[in-house]
Amino acid sequence: MAIGYACVHIGSEATKLSALKLATATPDDFRRVITQNLNALREMIRYNADHDIRLFRISSDSIPFGSHPAMPVDWQAEFGEALSGIGEQIRQSGIRVSMHPGQYTVLNSKRPAVVANAIADLRYHNAFLDALGCDTTHKIIIHIGGVYADKPQAMKRFVETLKGLDERVRARLVIENDDTLYTVEDALFIAGQTGLPVVFDIFHHLLNHAESSLSPYDWIDRCAETWGKKDGKPKIHYSQPNAKARGGAHSDTIDVQEFLRFYNQLHQRDVDIMLEVKDKNLSAIKCILATMEKPPIRLLEAEWARYKYLVLGQSAAIYQKIRTLLKNKANPQVIPFYTYIDEALAAEENKGEQVNAAQHVWGYVSDVASPAETKQFQTLLKAYRDGSRSLKAVKGFLFRMAKQQNIGYLMESLYFYR
Repeated sequence: MAIGYACVHIGSEATKLSALKLATATPDDFRRVITQNLNALREMIRYNADHDIRLFRISSDSIPFGSHPAMPVDWQAEFGEALSGIGEQIRQSGIRVSMHPGQYTVLNSKRPAVVANAIADLRYHNAFLDALGCDTTHKIIIHIGGVYADKPQAMKRFVETLKGLDERVRARLVIENDDTLYTVEDALFIAGQTGLPVVFDIFHHLLNHAESSLSPYDWIDRCAETWGKKDGKPKIHYSQPNAKARGGAHSDTIDVQEFLRFYNQLHQRDVDIMLEVKDKNLSAIKCILATMEKPPIRLLEAEWARYKYLVLGQSAAIYQKIRTLLKNKANPQVIPFYTYIDEALAAEENKGEQVNAAQHVWGYVSDVASPAETKQFQTLLKAYRDGSRSLKAVKGFLFRMAKQQNIGYLMESLYFYR
């Protein structure tokens, strides 16, 4: 089993994706952004490999406007060597990648132009994965599309359009149940007509399902049967609802105890789990460590090194509890560790706690700070206390100082990314 996350990495400037505006961008602008995005992808793959994250969804925007007819760069030719190198990195790391076109890629639209654009978009995604040298176990996930007041006809159009796709594109496609229109039963019906595998999205299923005696775990088994050898391991999408948002919004982080209740009821463990959550790689590592039989203490300590000042800024009391917890090196306590962290991050902003954390971070950069920088920090801190400057301004100044002094330990701290 592999556990992974989608598209965006939290905690490093080197993994930030760039964008541009098609109307005003020059060919050299495209080359610059593609170079930046491929460098970011390379760094994300490296990070994932280092942290045993073996499942990753690549952003569709890695090549901006990759399927647009006005795209001015032959990205496959110009960046073929870079893409091939990333593909080799993926293979050496044993990472399984996927892509997920957006909401405008609709194969069953009643408008021919929309269908044509959708087909072009799927060709782009397939060309990207081909350029990486990935086989057909590295998938493109799509939704079935709209209903257009006639679901049977809409499903029939999807099947008919699918028949006209290039075989290489078809071999990569996976269909997913959605949260409003197409249930897992619908997806499985289409799978029976087309031979496409189905990725089961548990959160979508909870929001949109027909009456059935089958449990989500039974549906996972049913969907797993649609995956053949050429498709690789069955995949599922896992997310939790955001209690503070409406509808189908994903949670900010994965509640590890709730995840373990789900994980422990799976009938089989030979599935890959894609987490759909706002804190991305942070929740992936959390779930990976939680499902290890006995994670090494060094892994929790490495996590703590990134979280510690973020937690300190939220609650000095919880900070001390975690430090005490980590003294038990013979029996690492993953669940309490993350429970404490989640509790701290859920706390309301407390200026006294945040000033304390900022002063701790300042201690790393103050020795070589100039008198002007020292005065600027003190002025910022005072302004934060009296409400005229934000915490973001304080953190931004401290991050610039850490970057200026090239203090990697601080630059990788999650203190700066929340």
